[in-house]
Amino acid sequence: MDQPEPTNDPAAGLLLTLNRGIQVLEQVARDRGRATAKSLVTDLGINLGTCYQILRTLQANGYLHRLPGGRYTLGTRVGMLADQYDSTAAPPPELMDTLHDLHQALKETVYISIRRNRGFPIVGVLEGVRILRVGNLTVGYSGHANVRASAKAFLAYAPVEALDDFFDSRTFQPLTPNTITTWEQFLDELGATRARGYGVDREEYTSGVSCIGAAIFAEDGQPYGAYGTSLPTSRFLSDEAMIARHVMAAAERASRHMGYRGPYPPLPTEVRT
Repeated sequence: MDQPEPTNDPAAGLLLTLNRGIQVLEQVARDRGRATAKSLVTDLGINLGTCYQILRTLQANGYLHRLPGGRYTLGTRVGMLADQYDSTAAPPPELMDTLHDLHQALKETVYISIRRNRGFPIVGVLEGVRILRVGNLTVGYSGHANVRASAKAFLAYAPVEALDDFFDSRTFQPLTPNTITTWEQFLDELGATRARGYGVDREEYTSGVSCIGAAIFAEDGQPYGAYGTSLPTSRFLSDEAMIARHVMAAAERASRHMGYRGPYPPLPTEVRT
């Protein structure tokens, strides 16, 4: 028999039931109309009784809709949230148009990230269409700025005082054997990013996956965001130069739209210390 789960975690400052509800909503979105209570239990590791309570609550408030066969999809209230997001947080439509053009050129998974306070979240994603493709990138993800190619591209040109805004610690958790784990390594990587004009993730976040990112600049010359692409390392090793040209061209086009008139990429400066 299913046992009730804890309702909160005072030490972490989390309301666990709400946290579970958010996880269920996100998983339903990922499953695109295929989610069932049993699949959610398997995917999220929650008990069946809790899952049914969450589903009923989200359905009653219009955030989920129950389909025939016990499947769930997003409800109409999610559209209200999306409209509010588009009006307050989404990048200019011209930058999204450029993301679509980049997607057409590369056929790989591409995304755009922009700065939001102390984070650098992904705000738009288009999944690759090749047989071997990289998925599972989601709008809103903002973690691990020390390994993400787009975050490196952004931070390489950010003011030195801005770096501390993005990190609570100057040591980093190793995610793969290639992960940058020290502040000194990270600063060296930012210098290398400025020298080449784009950021790279060589299997630092996920084994078998590599990424390239290029910064988007605002009118005042400060970085505004970045485009990125993720692809199997086999294609990265053979096509890095070509892919980097496409990503940088997209980022320069977006920068010009934002009013930036300087050289692209900006001239390298000394490595920050």
